[in-house]
Amino acid sequence: MYIVLTSTYPFSKNVEAQKAFMQALKTNPIPSYITQAVPLAVRAGRAGVETLAVFEVKSDKIQDAITEITKFLRAYWGIEGYTYEAKLWATGEEAFEMIGEKMPEM
Repeated sequence: MYIVLTSTYPFSKNVEAQKAFMQALKTNPIPSYITQAVPLAVRAGRAGVETLAVFEVKSDKIQDAITEITKFLRAYWGIEGYTYEAKLWATGEEAFEMIGEKMPEM
């Protein structure tokens, strides 16, 4: 399973967001059972700075991973205009398994 995390914050809050990121890395490092497929991608968007992170997690660790990622994100909660969204995605193999099929070779 993948946890796809996106966030947006105003350009004017860039320094605060950088400080929050550094603080979160120190106080809530990502546990080893969470693979950072895309640790951090950043772009300038219409609404401000947009970030993307993709975490790969075994299905039996999803709840634990969501808890840890939420702890990491607490550092950002006081930043005005900061929003985030986390979505759960199945891998192709997992999706085929859910419908009783095997994913074809690609």
